[in-house]
Amino acid sequence: MQHFDLQGSAHGCRSASINLEARSLMGWSTSRHCVVAKLQDLTIDHFRNIKAKAGALIIILPENLFELNNDDKQHFLVLEDAMLAIEEIMIPVYFSMWTKELSSIVTEISENSVGDDKSKSATEAMLNSIAANGYQIVVNPRTPSSMTDVKLSTLQGVLVGQSHDSKIQTIAIVAHYDSFGIAPELSFGADSNGSGVAILLELLRLFSTLYSDTKTRGKYNIVFLLTAGGKLNYQGSKKWLEDQLDTLDGAIIQEASYVMCLDTLAASDSLYMHVSKPPKDGTPANVFFKALKMSTDRYPSATIDGVHKKINLADDILAWEHERFSIRRLSAFTLSTLKSHKDSLRGTILDTRETVNIDRLVQNTQVIAEALASQIYNISAGEVFRKSLKIEKSSLEAWVEFLSSQPRAAQILCQKDNALVALLRETFNKYLRDVKISYAIPDKRDPEFMLYDVTKSVMNIYSVKPAVFDLVLTVAIIMYLVIIYLFIQNFPYLYMAAFSNGDHEHQAGGIVPPFQVHNVLHCDTFTGQSTYDLFLIHRKRQVFNDCPLRAGALQGVPIKRGSLSGKEKGHALPIVGVRCVNNKMLYFKLEGLFDVAFGCDIIRSLDRVYVIDIDRWTFCRRFPVCGIYIYSPTFLHYSNNHDVEGQQRNCL
Repeated sequence: MQHFDLQGSAHGCRSASINLEARSLMGWSTSRHCVVAKLQDLTIDHFRNIKAKAGALIIILPENLFELNNDDKQHFLVLEDAMLAIEEIMIPVYFSMWTKELSSIVTEISENSVGDDKSKSATEAMLNSIAANGYQIVVNPRTPSSMTDVKLSTLQGVLVGQSHDSKIQTIAIVAHYDSFGIAPELSFGADSNGSGVAILLELLRLFSTLYSDTKTRGKYNIVFLLTAGGKLNYQGSKKWLEDQLDTLDGAIIQEASYVMCLDTLAASDSLYMHVSKPPKDGTPANVFFKALKMSTDRYPSATIDGVHKKINLADDILAWEHERFSIRRLSAFTLSTLKSHKDSLRGTILDTRETVNIDRLVQNTQVIAEALASQIYNISAGEVFRKSLKIEKSSLEAWVEFLSSQPRAAQILCQKDNALVALLRETFNKYLRDVKISYAIPDKRDPEFMLYDVTKSVMNIYSVKPAVFDLVLTVAIIMYLVIIYLFIQNFPYLYMAAFSNGDHEHQAGGIVPPFQVHNVLHCDTFTGQSTYDLFLIHRKRQVFNDCPLRAGALQGVPIKRGSLSGKEKGHALPIVGVRCVNNKMLYFKLEGLFDVAFGCDIIRSLDRVYVIDIDRWTFCRRFPVCGIYIYSPTFLHYSNNHDVEGQQRNCL
């Protein structure tokens, strides 16, 4: 959307970046939503509400903008005027051309909206919200900043007349070449003011041909002026007048008989002569008006009327460009096919090449050219531009095509080496003398106008799930992690419960039920004839439990070293291996320390008590002892299938 400052007032939107969830025109609710709406659906009330509460607005233009019916066109013109009338808009507002993909996205988010669907239950609304696809809109341009090298270029050139008198009067023909609309990059201005520029250039071509021959050279100097900043209160004309009237170069305009401004000349067959002060009878401006009446009489559909509007100096924005000259006490008027300066066609993105009627433009050019030639040469209208020297329709059409093929907003044309300005200057040099260019540059301390550099950006749309889906997914993940945590924490109990359920089946089948070892205690003494006692302690029962010890359970079982009688507990070390030497000594390898030996022979012949790989360390997983515990150096207590309480056997 437009973004500029004029006369100290801010106009347009102040923001540019968007990273919000896309919502439909009827489905948004908070400032975290970016409203995506079709132009036909948006109303002034909608816009005001969105401006105050939403986060951003994307407006999708119709597929064929120039094919809108009259009702839709009038609807948009009213909306555009209302949006531009708001001085400052704090949310980003973008206009996007129609695409098939974008249209389908708008349709989908509209269908997903359940905010106003009262027929659905809360459950249905929640399920639809979870299942629906959402979209995230990201527009990330650089931060808008004021343009520092702004130069609004104004071109001037002269056709020098001849007269028997020493003093030659001057006629100035003026047209501004920039355009205006709600969006700078969509402001093509085919009629406003491409038509005015096209007529000026055609008049330039015709009269340069006449002035090139001394026999047909007119008695007036003709100054052609293409100004910039026409939509910024005519800053180009203002600066040019200051340079002319406030310096020694002002002679060319000070003696002007009148200044004729051209603005929007293809909207109808009726011409209007807008003046700030009605010209008196006999003045050059009045003579020209009468010549226009005579010229329009030759065309049945053409008319000419005068419109008088006084200049209101209290207004910040001037109505027509001639008012800039009238303020400096120069006789000036504007020719236009629009009766009012408030007509929406003067500044809209609907002003495209397709809206310009070239035949109508040719007729209006003919009327103006004949009236001008009638005054300059003092002849009847319709006697000059005929046969070889006539209005060229192809020339007018080519200029309109060229001018409307590119946006001409002031933000785009304000650079010094703009290609459009260069081409216009080249055309002036081809037909005119004393071609000059002047620049309107805003004052750095107190700028009368200020332009900003962000006029377009790339919009990225990502398909995402809505926020409620993220909430449900988060809850599901949390529940999953809690279940895993509880399972890990209670795995020993689950393991014991699983095996204890099959104890009776195992015993009935002759298999020793497995039990988990909770702890292992042994004495701290390794000298003399001291007794080495190894107690295998079950989780629930402390010592001398006749439960069998599975070798697999020994891995990682801590050994607490200390005085058994004193119940003093030392540091705990896990068992990392076990081996048997000469079938006599059972060694347990502790992590990080030496071997711990227990004075007990291993009896190979005992049922289910044997050691494999005795020549190297055998880790517990590979040690298939069903269950043993050592009570003294001389007795080995073990459990088997038939003797649950255990037996004492002398070590062999």
